[in-house]
Amino acid sequence: MHRDGGAMALALGQLALAAMGIEDLEARERLRRAQGPDGSWEGSPYVTALSALALNGGWPWLPDG
Repeated sequence: MHRDGGAMALALGQLALAAMGIEDLEARERLRRAQGPDGSWEGSPYVTALSALALNGGWPWLPDG
């Protein structure tokens, strides 16, 4: 993934890749490092929810494969 996106772009990218069964470990690590000291991403509940989903494998209701 491009390096110019913030946490939301990384999270959405990771979710899209997970839906296709693809992993980008470098982007995943960048998203992990973007987490703030308070546990949130960008101080936003929405971005935090997307990031948490992305780091935990994506949407739980999508079938694998």
